[in-house]
Amino acid sequence: MATYASFILLVWFTKCILIDRSNSKESMLKLANTAHLIRDEKDIVFPEGTRGNGMSGSLPFKKGAFRLAVEAQVRYHLVSFTAL
Repeated sequence: MATYASFILLVWFTKCILIDRSNSKESMLKLANTAHLIRDEKDIVFPEGTRGNGMSGSLPFKKGAFRLAVEAQVRYHLVSFTAL
């Protein structure tokens, strides 16, 4: 199991942008401020925002990831991962 320090290192190294969904007003502000960061970079977004149990298919995508792509005027590709 990863330690908190290794998680922080991973977040820093991969330039993760963490969104706290418990405060919708703050998360929308963070998404708006993030748009300029993704224009010149290749980024990975996990629009489900959480993990499912793997038995019921994909969970609904969160709207913020798509709003971010529109705001930044970038193309995106939908990719799905499933457990084998």
